[in-house]
Amino acid sequence: GGRLVATHGLKAECTCKLDCPPRALRTEMLPLMSSLADRRAASEGAAESAKQGGGKEDAWWRPTVKAKAKKKAKSKKGHPMEASSRKPVAPKGVTQKAKVQPRDPRFLDTSGALNVEMFAKSYSFLEEYRDEETSLIKKRVDSLKKKKQRSDEDEEIQQEAAKELKLRLQQDKQRRHLAEMRSQELALKKEEREKIRSTGKLPYFHSRGEVRRKVLQTRSQATKGPRNKMEERRDKKVSSREKKRLPTRRS
Repeated sequence: GGRLVATHGLKAECTCKLDCPPRALRTEMLPLMSSLADRRAASEGAAESAKQGGGKEDAWWRPTVKAKAKKKAKSKKGHPMEASSRKPVAPKGVTQKAKVQPRDPRFLDTSGALNVEMFAKSYSFLEEYRDEETSLIKKRVDSLKKKKQRSDEDEEIQQEAAKELKLRLQQDKQRRHLAEMRSQELALKKEEREKIRSTGKLPYFHSRGEVRRKVLQTRSQATKGPRNKMEERRDKKVSSREKKRLPTRRS
């Protein structure tokens, strides 16, 4: 009924007073007990030394496991990027760009209302530049026409310049016509407002055709010289239309 006590090292002593087997045999019989006793004694000694010295416990008895150092795979030039298959990873460098929305300042409330008169005054210098360019194109066309020996390249240049000159003249004529229409429309509106203020009549809104007729009337009064062919053609067309409306005499 004795009890074995394991001490530091691989030794075990018996506490009973009976005859026990030799010490070497006892150690062979109880290797697990002796190792556990050694570990317990080492931990107790480390705890006491830590209390006395105020430091951390000495873990000399703990088995040390060397962690395997992970080798980082060097990224080779031109090779695809390696990503983990355990979690989804977005491709590197791919970002969704914001969609560019086109904006036209003519139809935005933030740009304010369009003032045609102010716009024409602010950009009136562009008309001077345009007149200079038109005169240069006209000189170019005239010089190519007067040239006696012209190559195929000169012919092409002369045709393109003549086409550009014709287009510019038509655009200038249309622009002047629209400016006259705008000024006549403003004059009629002003006259109508004065009549409403003075007499209290109901407002009358002039149609586009009435404004056009007013413009033609003022233009014919301003030009006292020979009439334009286009005006003569228009008058002839109007007179022929009125003749068709007249009732025919019965035979």
